[in-house]
Amino acid sequence: MLALDLAATGEDRRRLLTALWPTGGLVAGDGRALGYHLASPWRSGGAVVAADPRAGLALLDAVRAAPGDEVAISVPAANAPAVRSLQSAGFSERSRTVRMHRGPRVPWNPAALFGAHNLFWG
Repeated sequence: MLALDLAATGEDRRRLLTALWPTGGLVAGDGRALGYHLASPWRSGGAVVAADPRAGLALLDAVRAAPGDEVAISVPAANAPAVRSLQSAGFSERSRTVRMHRGPRVPWNPAALFGAHNLFWG
């Protein structure tokens, strides 16, 4: 999961992820890890990172709230399959943000991000 996360975010979030993993997570795969969901202690949703779009969409389906329950999922606009999937499930855009950086831009893969812990931890 750490390698998938590093490839997607461009950040070493090992300390955060290993601290949160004992609270529960899901892994999608076909004998090898293709994606993961890690619940957020701060809000509904959580992080969904996947190297494979089908795995990311399957994980999004697995963590959506029951009809009528409120859930917030933050995805990069550049991940068109995730945005379309959420819109077709009745989600609507509430706000936008910009990925900030100090110094050189971090190489990241927004198409591999299907959900974020929150807007501070990605």
